[in-house]
Amino acid sequence: MESNNKNLNNNQTSISYKPLKDKNIIFALTGSIAVFKAIDFIRKLKGLGAEVFPIMTKGARKFITPLTVSALCGHKIKEFFLEDQDPDISHIKLSKEADIVLVAPASANFIAKAATGICDEILYAVLLATRAPVIIAPAMNSFMFTHPITQANLETLKRLGYTIVESPVGDMACGSKGPGRLASWEIIKEEILKSICEQTLQDKNILITAGPTREPIDPIRFISNRSSGKMGFELARVARRRGAKVHLVVGPVSLEPPYGVKIYKIETASQMLDTVLSLLPKMDIIVMAAAVADFTPSFYNEKKIKKGQNVNKLTIDLVKTPDILLEISKRKKEEQIVVGFCAETEDLKDNAVKKLKNKRLDLIIANDVTRAGSGFDVDTNEVLIIDKNESILHLPLLSKIEVSEKIWDKIESLL
Repeated sequence: MESNNKNLNNNQTSISYKPLKDKNIIFALTGSIAVFKAIDFIRKLKGLGAEVFPIMTKGARKFITPLTVSALCGHKIKEFFLEDQDPDISHIKLSKEADIVLVAPASANFIAKAATGICDEILYAVLLATRAPVIIAPAMNSFMFTHPITQANLETLKRLGYTIVESPVGDMACGSKGPGRLASWEIIKEEILKSICEQTLQDKNILITAGPTREPIDPIRFISNRSSGKMGFELARVARRRGAKVHLVVGPVSLEPPYGVKIYKIETASQMLDTVLSLLPKMDIIVMAAAVADFTPSFYNEKKIKKGQNVNKLTIDLVKTPDILLEISKRKKEEQIVVGFCAETEDLKDNAVKKLKNKRLDLIIANDVTRAGSGFDVDTNEVLIIDKNESILHLPLLSKIEVSEKIWDKIESLL
């Protein structure tokens, strides 16, 4: 057991995900107290492989020094008309080379100037000159954020094609509570990654199931399995990045829901069946990544089953749960694509092909859960992708987000 765990840990740490490799990100900081949170984004952007070029407004410099930001980025802060600059016109050079412009935090002052085209600092000149996606993450007092002028300015920026990151409700530095906080890194990251993705699933309605189900024995106990929901959640993230409208039906998990995805929480296999069938008619693609319990107790005890002094053995009768994949296949329209998952401990290919045919699937994703790094509750997976012609694509051990990207590439080839 120790040897398997050691191999698993080594596999997980050796796989790195760099979706921003070779991407140039202009990271602009403006005059908001949230600048102290935002500088940590530099490290995270670089961790995803990005080259980060910083810009600071005069307001941002009152909160933090340019030296700190330059040291973190590895690039000097650009300014207008500095004698020691390269002969290139800095804002034009930056604008041409940028793949993404991220403004975080974006103050009310910045938002007002950007919406009206004022160009008194290099950041505003870059915004006018660039044709790269622009992502703006507001951060200010809730009264300033909700003021009609600020909201009107944000609407103007949206009409111009800028992405405005949703600002969550929370405690402010001034002591008040309301909307206007800087969004979390996870939300900002998703908007960045969506901006560089081809929108190959634009407006597709996609249903994904994830996690385990729980089949109750009594108010305390239940039958379940070891599924964490990680694979289904990563599939949902990638689909959303590619423009899809994602509906995620999820059993009991301890994961933060993917940003921008509609969540339907269920517990039992029966509840999952009801939810899936209610959504099915409007879906273009259905991906059943959940680990649905195969059996459920035939009888539910309304009160906790007591051990009792003289009870040494307890027998529970089990009955089959609904076969959700089969029910989907019976009802699916010809143009709908249905993808199944198959977790096995032996005869992986044969069992997967059998399930593919019996459930009349378009694709099946199979993995051997006994292999290190390919089981439950880990961040990696090694899978076979098998189509109706029994053509097999073997994916070596990859992060689950990379596996998800490969799965969606294959699904898109069927559209």
